[in-house]
This record gives sequence, structure tokens and C-alpha cells, in this order.
Amino acid sequence: MSTRTFSDDESQEFATPVEYEWDKFDDAERFCIEQNKVYHILMNQALKRIESVLWGNILWYDLSRFTIEFSYDPGTPRDIETKSSENLRIINGDVSEYVSLESKDRKVLEVVDRTSMFMTTVRPIVIEFQLYPYSVGILKDKWVFWEWRSGGGAQTKGKSC
Repeated sequence: MSTRTFSDDESQEFATPVEYEWDKFDDAERFCIEQNKVYHILMNQALKRIESVLWGNILWYDLSRFTIEFSYDPGTPRDIETKSSENLRIINGDVSEYVSLESKDRKVLEVVDRTSMFMTTVRPIVIEFQLYPYSVGILKDKWVFWEWRSGGGAQTKGKSC
């Protein structure tokens, strides 16, 4: 399991406590009881960060222009602030030009394809993603997309796709 907290107003308080890979439910429950005095809690199935093969964020400015920050190192989109520039790749693109990506970044094209039409009435928008070498979740997909928020501020909308 993993647990994440969020506040009523994430534009004022965005970096709230998070814990990954709980082994014991009792420990996770204690964390939730304590944190729920201040924050809202989200608990879900934990995927081992060490097993992810690609992760990052995509920011859609409008229906065609985007920026993707990503890494092939094990991790999670929340690691973006701590990765060094040699491990973090950034691609600025437009849907009419993105097919020119290097062949090793072809999986990044899937992020563009899968997210380009998500929430088309909300722009700018940020979507976090991870790719695993095995199927996960109820849809049995190797991709995980979540936590869209307005790209104009740090307001998490708490939606999943």
C-alpha cells in the first residue's frame, strides 16, 4: 500500500506527507489516523518504484504543445525535483512534430498519444505517468496515469485515468 496526503487548498500547501510501500496495514493505518487530523488521505495499491522503467510528468499547454519531464531510472514522478539533470530528460514538443523523437524515446510517444485527448477542456494540464514491465491495476495495463492538475498552478484535482 502507499498513502498520500493532500490539503484543502493545494495552491497554498502542495508538498504534503507521502509514504510508499507500506508492509503492514497497522502502520499505514496509524499514519492515516495521525495525518487525517490535518490532511485528506488517499491510500492505494503500491507499485514498487524500483521496478518502474519510465516515469515523469507531461504538461499540455494547449491541444498541441507539450513539455515532458521524464527519467528511465527507477522512481516516481514526485522524484522530479530531486533528480540531477543527467538523469532527467526534458522534451518540448508539438503533436505535429513529435514523431521525430529518438528511437529510444518511442515509449514517450505513447505518453503523448495516451494523454493528448485527456480532459481537453482543461488546459494547461499536468498528468503524471509511470511505466512498469508488467500489467497493473484493474485495467491490467503497464501504464499508470494519475493526478491531473491545472498547469497554471499547483491545484490537484485528484482525478485518475
